[in-house]
Amino acid sequence: MEDLLSSYVLVFSNLIWVNILLALVLVFFERRNPTSTWLWLMVLLFLPIVGFLLYLFIGQDMRKKKKFKTKEEEDNYFDIIVADQEKNLSTKEFLKNNPDYKKYDEIIKLNLMGNKAIYSNDNQVDLFFSGEDKFKALLKSINNAKQYIHMEYYIFKNDQIGKKVIKALALKASEGVEVKLLVDGMGGRFLRKKLTNILKEAGGEVLFFYPPFIPIFNVRINYRNLI
Repeated sequence: MEDLLSSYVLVFSNLIWVNILLALVLVFFERRNPTSTWLWLMVLLFLPIVGFLLYLFIGQDMRKKKKFKTKEEEDNYFDIIVADQEKNLSTKEFLKNNPDYKKYDEIIKLNLMGNKAIYSNDNQVDLFFSGEDKFKALLKSINNAKQYIHMEYYIFKNDQIGKKVIKALALKASEGVEVKLLVDGMGGRFLRKKLTNILKEAGGEVLFFYPPFIPIFNVRINYRNLI
């Protein structure tokens, strides 16, 4: 009994030291804004074990500039477009080419400045109120594709719908249509290679966004691809 108790004490004391080291790393090595740094320091110091686990799951910065270089370049590109559109929204030329703009003036500016959602024309949005209708339309769209299919999903499973989608994509790939499927490494962690190989063998491409280092288990749930 005493040996077991001493083992627990040893483990707890080691976790405390890990907690302290993590706090030092957070302050001196990770480039965070001061508010975020103080928040995580408080979590680590007041919740020693729980704070450490929380940091493992959602607190890591992952060096976005290094791991998400393409995303950063894309964001910089959109920053230029957003700034340019903000200047042109109220010009005579813009108002002449977009006569309906005034009706949605406030919502357009809110989307533009709040989320870099650029104002554009000739868009079409289909609303689905049931999964059954949505996947029927998806399969129909896949079957009608002539040149390319670029599909991106957060969750993709080995269920009945997942198998139908993969088989439909594989059929189009075998017909010469360019097929690319991007699945999140967390949301698609249970997707079997046997299923994705059907698409690959037909000539399609399957990639996983930020896959886990350890199969099935992924300690990082932040910075996911939530589309």
